Amino acid sequence: NVQLNLSRFNLFFPEKREFFLERSGIFEHGNQRSTQTFFSRRIGLNNQILAGTRLTGQAGRFAIGALNIETGDDFNDFLNTGSANNTVVRARTGIASRGTAGAIFTNLETADGYNRALGFDTQYRFGSSNAFNAWFTNVWDSNNALNDAAGHASLRLRNDLYGAQASFTSVGTNYNPALGFVRRRDIRQYRGRLQYTPVVNIASLPLIRRINLQGDYDYIEGQDGILQSTALEFQAGVDLYQRDEIEFSFERSFERLFAPFEIRPNAVIPQDNYTFSSFRVSGSTDSSRRLFASARVSFGEFFNGDRTDFGGSIGFRQSQFLTLEGSFNQSQIDLPVANGSFDATTISLSILGAVNRDLFTKTLIQYDNFSRNLQANIRVNWIHTPGSDLFFVYNTSYHFTGSNEVVFDPRRDVFLNDQVAIFKLTYLILL
Repeated sequence: NVQLNLSRFNLFFPEKREFFLERSGIFEHGNQRSTQTFFSRRIGLNNQILAGTRLTGQAGRFAIGALNIETGDDFNDFLNTGSANNTVVRARTGIASRGTAGAIFTNLETADGYNRALGFDTQYRFGSSNAFNAWFTNVWDSNNALNDAAGHASLRLRNDLYGAQASFTSVGTNYNPALGFVRRRDIRQYRGRLQYTPVVNIASLPLIRRINLQGDYDYIEGQDGILQSTALEFQAGVDLYQRDEIEFSFERSFERLFAPFEIRPNAVIPQDNYTFSSFRVSGSTDSSRRLFASARVSFGEFFNGDRTDFGGSIGFRQSQFLTLEGSFNQSQIDLPVANGSFDATTISLSILGAVNRDLFTKTLIQYDNFSRNLQANIRVNWIHTPGSDLFFVYNTSYHFTGSNEVVFDPRRDVFLNDQVAIFKLTYLILL
């Protein structure tokens, strides 16, 4: 799914490949979407997967997972030992009645050297919804300058009415697991949260089922102790009896830029200290309805300028055989820098169709004004026998070059980026 980056940190794109998704939970380690010891999209992202195998299973109280995959430019790399070896081994076991403990090892071995990570984690649940969670990972690299560590500990207390959470995360300046995902390095992050969710039983408010009040505070400093960022957010949400939701929020943020960063080509935000506030209103209807929708709008300050975001989606479920959903999101940015006034827009249409339980399709059409690409992804899945599939995937992309003239000429202003068709056959053999 298309995302436009308006921050100085990496975006997270979730894994979509079936080979890596099956029983992927066993390989989870670290803070999801921010500091993951293993992130499968790092394998085969910039080169080809030449050969590989995966093992997952249960051995007594131990859940075990292992991956070993060779990647390279072509199969000659594999035959001539010029490929890279990607190895992941994960084990987890239950402790006491409601706890787990585990370890993970990753290794990227190339002709130029290695990058290895070893991590440990534990989790213990107590009471109704309370939990303690902790993990630690150390990285060794053939380039010793990249040897570093990261860790996390959190405590969550929760019941039907109140909730509280506190966590601490430390990520080293040079922490870089080659098979992981790290959004932000050189930080010590302190985070706290308080929640209050009373059930409403007032005759004058018959539509409201529950009120959700929540406050979050983030404090981030570098490993040197110098403040980098803070964020204070208050949220007030309302759950209706029809499973509709409305939410209001206010956020006050501080960002210290130690170096300029390019928010888009030819638009550079200078090094400085920035404080800004923003307000957001959002709402959504029950997605199980035949007609469902969501909408949001936010506005406020942004790096000494202004930012307004709005967007929404609307879906229609014609029957169990056809569902349509379209979405539109736009950010309007006005910064006091050269080329600082622009908008970031994404549009998408999703079509889910099914002939029966064994034959169904999904189509995703997207456009964004940063790349000016119109992309279409069509996937057809036929379950020819239980546990076995035949996939057909077709991807195509068109680029809009733009025109200064009023009349748009598709023969001149659009060209085809690429077309890819893929067939995949799986067959389950029962022994």
